[in-house]
Order: sequence, then structure tokens, then C-alpha cells
Amino acid sequence: MNAPEYKEKKRELLLKELAKTPIVGTACQRAGISRATYYRWREESRDFEDRADFALTQGQDLINDLAESKLIQQIQSSAPWAIQFWLKRHHHRYMHKPSSPLPFRRPPERWTRFKLFWP
Repeated sequence: MNAPEYKEKKRELLLKELAKTPIVGTACQRAGISRATYYRWREESRDFEDRADFALTQGQDLINDLAESKLIQQIQSSAPWAIQFWLKRHHHRYMHKPSSPLPFRRPPERWTRFKLFWP
């Protein structure tokens, strides 16, 4: 196997690892390359950069699906923290509403007589 074929094989292996585990350092280690090589490849090739970004997105989606399924399992087992977490993020009645700002107050007279804050 010549050098370009070996490099392409390593790139493909890395892309597969990124799609499974969207952590660059871990994927590089599993593919047997350094992080510096990964970032050099990204700079050398726009095509590789796009494919790596897509693989990272796939990996993130996979992890998100896994996390949501675990959360749903916790909800089904009646874990109160999981129920509360879900409702606060998915039901408008339970979402955090920002409190109204405090009423405006002028600073004490001792501050204003030196014209530090107010004309």
C-alpha cells in the first residue's frame, strides 16, 4: 500500500470514529493518528474538513439520542429529577421565566454631587 492510499485509509477510519464518538482526541487515538495530524488534514483539504464536520455532527446526534433515551428510561421509572428536568425544558408552564428587573433607583445624593454617574 502506497502513502496516499494509507493516508486515505486512515482518514476514512478517523471519520468513522468521529461518527461514533464525537470527541476529536478519542477518535484520533482510536484511528492511530495524532490530533495535530487531524487539524493539519482539516487545513489541507476543504473536502476532509466538511466530511469531518459532518461526522462530528452525526456523532453528536448519536450521543444526544442515547442521552434522551436514558432520560426517558428514568422518567418511565418515575425518577422525580428526570420528570422535572423534562418538564422544565419541554413544557411552557414549567419553563423558567426570567424575573422582571428591579425598579430603577437613582444613586444616593453623595454619589451624584461629584457628578460621577449623573449629569
